[in-house]
Amino acid sequence: MQTFSAAVIRRRKEILVLTVLLCIVSVFVALTVRVNYDLASYLPKESPSTKAMGLISAKIPNLQVYLPGVPVGEVSAAKEKLKAIPGVEEVLWLDDAKSDMMQPLEMMPPALRDPFYQDGPMFQATLKKESQAQTVPLIRETFPDALLKGEAADTARTINTTMKEIASIMVYVVPICFVILILATHHWLEPVLFLLAIGAAILINEGTNVFLGSVSFVTRAASAVLQLAVSIDYAVFLLHRFSERREEGASIEEAMRLAMQQAASSIASSAMTTVFGFMALMLMRFGLGMDMGIVLTKGVILSYLSVMVVLPAATVSLAGPLEKTAHRPLLPSFKGFGAFVVRRLAPLALIAL
Repeated sequence: MQTFSAAVIRRRKEILVLTVLLCIVSVFVALTVRVNYDLASYLPKESPSTKAMGLISAKIPNLQVYLPGVPVGEVSAAKEKLKAIPGVEEVLWLDDAKSDMMQPLEMMPPALRDPFYQDGPMFQATLKKESQAQTVPLIRETFPDALLKGEAADTARTINTTMKEIASIMVYVVPICFVILILATHHWLEPVLFLLAIGAAILINEGTNVFLGSVSFVTRAASAVLQLAVSIDYAVFLLHRFSERREEGASIEEAMRLAMQQAASSIASSAMTTVFGFMALMLMRFGLGMDMGIVLTKGVILSYLSVMVVLPAATVSLAGPLEKTAHRPLLPSFKGFGAFVVRRLAPLALIAL
């Protein structure tokens, strides 16, 4: 570890430049990663559901579109408008079931007419599975008064709600992490370094998903949040050791070398515990486990490498501004609490049990 830590400090500028380039490339590459919205594709090949879906070769309508208040004379135009929406493969209505449309609707048998028209047309539409999340909102935008029902509507609602909720979680998680880091560190700049190091690992993880070909929308939505949550403490371990060595009088470079050597085993142990936990997901017969397991395992390993390579390089490079942003500890020392626990070990153990 001595040789490795010395090399990281010596090559810190090259490391930071390479990291920036990798992040830039990852941003563009991540945009090319296909997001799989079809959870049924992750079912085991031998499962009854997979076999049943494999027997269905014809296109089956997966969305019902009801347009209340649209008169009969405008149905054909509405149908063509619906068919023109990207992602809509086929639209069926009464004129597809009955060749003779010269007969007034009022004269048709209710059993034939009612499924297709009741104060407005009811269309049976077939949407492409891979684009349901985008197509359903387009239909709602084109027909604001439309009432939608069916598998495609349910799938689109689930996907869009999930993506929206996960995005809103990030709005809360990042500021909360920032506040906690401010309380747990001794320099105002340290939380910024933490988030930059973990953020770089997240970006590179998203970019390297290109080697998987595609990821599920669940994995795409949750992986960044989980990677941030499980790996932010690696950075705390390292910089706490760095601060301790600085307080003992070591130079900046020497303090970081010692900190890397002393924190390496703790960070590696924490990372490997998380890695094996995520690798266990790969044992699931449901393919979503393999998908999430690979992405999250890869993310934790990249976070570990970022903390052990990028963070030391950035910290030493920004040592001057870092030292100028020092502040008094914002958390108590907990020495009194520790002494109390040691004196009351037996009763506290009983309470815990």
